[in-house]
Amino acid sequence: MHLLRLIIMAAITAACAACASGSGPAPQRAPQDLHLSIRNLNKGTAFYKKGCYPKAIQHFQEAHERFAAADDVRGTAESLNSMANAYFRIGKLESAILIFKEAVALYHLLDDQAGSIRALTNQSTALAAYGKLEQAKDVLGQADNMAASHHSMLLGLRLKARAILRLKAGDRDGAKQLLLKAIDAISSNDSGQYASAQYTMGYALLATQQPKEAVAYLNRALKMDHEARAYFAIGEDLEALGDGHMQLAQFDQAVSYYKRSIKIFALLGNTAKVEQTSIKLEKSALRADADIEATLHWVSLWLSGQWEANICR
Repeated sequence: MHLLRLIIMAAITAACAACASGSGPAPQRAPQDLHLSIRNLNKGTAFYKKGCYPKAIQHFQEAHERFAAADDVRGTAESLNSMANAYFRIGKLESAILIFKEAVALYHLLDDQAGSIRALTNQSTALAAYGKLEQAKDVLGQADNMAASHHSMLLGLRLKARAILRLKAGDRDGAKQLLLKAIDAISSNDSGQYASAQYTMGYALLATQQPKEAVAYLNRALKMDHEARAYFAIGEDLEALGDGHMQLAQFDQAVSYYKRSIKIFALLGNTAKVEQTSIKLEKSALRADADIEATLHWVSLWLSGQWEANICR
């Protein structure tokens, strides 16, 4: 929506200039630099969606530089919020927290309530992941206070963030109740957030040893992530489904899910997730007496750089 607004504003500016001058010069196109800024923001978003986070950061940073140079506050805020999300996904939590904070300040300057609430909620989740639960509660409280006059504004996102706080604090039952409300509040048209809420619910159910129920939620998340071609999210869904089938003692199925998951993480060059999933794969293969040699061969090949994958190009 914000990108569309930027393009529309550029078009209106050019059109008004022509109207004011009557028979003057033909309407001018939006500045090339604006197109380049938006193009980088769009490219970063496309790489982020796939799970190519380092590549996404490069494009978000270039968009940020161009927007900042032009003193385009809205563009700067959007690029910073997007960049912080990417840093969060690769585990650089301190960077994510600082950048979210800067994005919040710019949204405040714009008097953009929805932008401020979104960035505050994201910052809260990053703080929770960093173990700063009290700060995370305070920041999320700021988002809730801003939404007091419009209770439904980004309600699903805020409820999911509060559920994550409950999970971090060990209140798993409270987290599940909040996640049910979050799923109800998020429109199924917002496929990314809806799938994320389903995944988080599956994760919470696995934490309380309810694998059968967890698998149902995770399969719904997987279906939506398949439709969106969100590679990293698909990998996470598959890994969690493997966890669920391990809890169900369905070891052959667990092996299948882990094999599919680890290939995705390897193709994305995410070594941390490969290492995490490989431990689970080997353990499940032992229980199922399954051969995983071919899968590990492909994973090793993709990570070594001998055969470069084109997923993040």
